[in-house]
Amino acid sequence: MSKDFLASGKVMAVINIGIGLTVLLALSPPAAAKRPLTVCETLSDLDKYRGKMVTIRGVMISTGQVMDKGTKVEGWVLYDYDQVQNPCPAVVKRDLKWPSSIYLSWPTDSNPEDGPITFQPDRGAIEKTLAKMEKISGDVRIIATIQGELRARKDIEISRAEDGGYTGNGYGIDGRNPAQLVIKKVTDFRSVPGESWKQRKENK
Repeated sequence: MSKDFLASGKVMAVINIGIGLTVLLALSPPAAAKRPLTVCETLSDLDKYRGKMVTIRGVMISTGQVMDKGTKVEGWVLYDYDQVQNPCPAVVKRDLKWPSSIYLSWPTDSNPEDGPITFQPDRGAIEKTLAKMEKISGDVRIIATIQGELRARKDIEISRAEDGGYTGNGYGIDGRNPAQLVIKKVTDFRSVPGESWKQRKENK
């Protein structure tokens, strides 16, 4: 048996293996897209996500407060749709009295807490999303997937008053939120009736 024949046999074997692998890859289902985090998943493991780019899906709620001189301070906060505003179970187990909320910092915020943004946000896409959101009227809530940098100081202390309100040295109004998401991108948003949110809150 000649060496050339053996060599050609090895080449054919390699070709056949390559063809087989190509067919298997073609028939294999595509890799599943990574599921966005929930607010509670994020707050339950802040050491893992602090300072990193994360993707979270939740309900965006606009909050506001009128100050002493009539100045109105506004902001946006992200909640879990199923959890509503109740503390996250894993956080409660650690004896922390945090609300299940993440404060949202938009690219238009010139002075976000804990320093300026360190990345280039998708301003065009965000502006388009905000324009669409402004057209939504009525008693609705916005559910969206938000990508951004998670910020959470290690020395945060938040307490809950008898009336259910939160205050502390966290983020947003009254420092009530244990983390902040500096927004890079907003995708896949939709509106849901506000009544469904209220009903879930009452059932909790």
